[in-house]
Amino acid sequence: MQTKEYVILGIVLIFLIFVLVTLDKIEKPLEEVAKLPKCEGNNVVISGELRSKVINFADEYVENGTGIPYFKDHYRFMSLEYSTVDCTFLVKYTFSYMELHDIMSVKVKAFSDSSFEVVGAHALLRPVLVKVTESEAVSLAKENNINYDYYNLEIDVDAQTFVYKFYKRTL
Repeated sequence: MQTKEYVILGIVLIFLIFVLVTLDKIEKPLEEVAKLPKCEGNNVVISGELRSKVINFADEYVENGTGIPYFKDHYRFMSLEYSTVDCTFLVKYTFSYMELHDIMSVKVKAFSDSSFEVVGAHALLRPVLVKVTESEAVSLAKENNINYDYYNLEIDVDAQTFVYKFYKRTL
C-alpha cells in the first residue's frame, strides 16, 4: 500500500471511531429517557426538566396572585407528586404566617413538555394579612354573645383569608 492509501484508511478509521463514540453518547441518554415514566394519554416524559418546569409554572401561578415578595416570604416548596394516568402534578408548599402553618397546593396538568394548565388550587392566591388582633376578635365574640371554650386563628382558603374560629367543646 502506498502512503496515500494509508492516509485514507486512517481517516476512515478515525471517522468510524468518531461515529461509534458519538452513537454511544447518544444511545446512553436515550436509554435513560426510555426508563423515565410517561403519561399514558400523551406520552409526555416525566423528566427532571419537566418537573422543574411544572414547579416553576405553579410558583408563577401563586406569585401572580400574591405578588413575588409575599410568595417568597410565606411559601416554601415541599414536594411534587404526579399521576401518569392523567398527567397531573400536585405541587405542595408549606405556608407560614405568624403562628399559622398549613399545606397549600397547586394541581397542574401537562399537555406536553411546555404546555401546562392549572386545574385546581388549595392556596391563598392573594396577599392576606391579619387585620384583627387577637384581643379584638375576643371582644367581638363577647359583644356577639358567642359562648366558646377556645379559639384559633386559622386559614380559610375558600374565603381567601384568615379567620378567628371560636369553638365550644361538645361530646
